[in-house]
Amino acid sequence: MTVPRFDNLTSAEIYANPPLRAYLSNVQRRHEYVRLLGLPDRADRPNVPIEFMVVPPVVSPRPISVDSNPKEWMPQCESLVAALERYGRVLLLGDPGTGKTTFFDYLAWLLTFAGGNSRP
Repeated sequence: MTVPRFDNLTSAEIYANPPLRAYLSNVQRRHEYVRLLGLPDRADRPNVPIEFMVVPPVVSPRPISVDSNPKEWMPQCESLVAALERYGRVLLLGDPGTGKTTFFDYLAWLLTFAGGNSRP
């Protein structure tokens, strides 16, 4: 099966394509909220907009010690989205519960706006 490629389409072409626009809307709706299941203190408001839950990460060109001063390494970093654009792929590592899946939900949601849709 051949997977269609859309990386050569302009934003206008993406949003002029009804099936692709519908797909992006579905992705947007699926990843728009973080579902805080099983947290009793969140029973009255179980879903939180993902834009309020994610601190956009940065990528360092070298390993960083957890004990280091951010002022030393932050100027050398770039956003993860910029690194994806530059390298085409990244490896995101972290212990369980550190937000890897939540970040990729955020990234999927964020990329649905690349065609000039109304948010962020």
